[in-house]
Amino acid sequence: MDRFLARFFSFMGSRPHEAIICFEMLPAWGRFIQSKGLATEEEVQDSLRSLDALCADMIKMAEGHDSDPALAVNMRMWRENAGI
Repeated sequence: MDRFLARFFSFMGSRPHEAIICFEMLPAWGRFIQSKGLATEEEVQDSLRSLDALCADMIKMAEGHDSDPALAVNMRMWRENAGI
């Protein structure tokens, strides 16, 4: 996931807003693939727990993104939304 999100940042320009939103949607995506029988609840929870360390970095990034304060609010709720 960290390599995927790194694509939103380059030498000439970065798009942290897109990276934060992508990360923010992962719990919902996990619930969706679980509802379609593509993953078990345990698999989804394991994958979300594996992203917990990255969550702290995403919160810092969102807090530094002044143009949209909702990003920081939503990222602070990520762990709760992920159920971890």
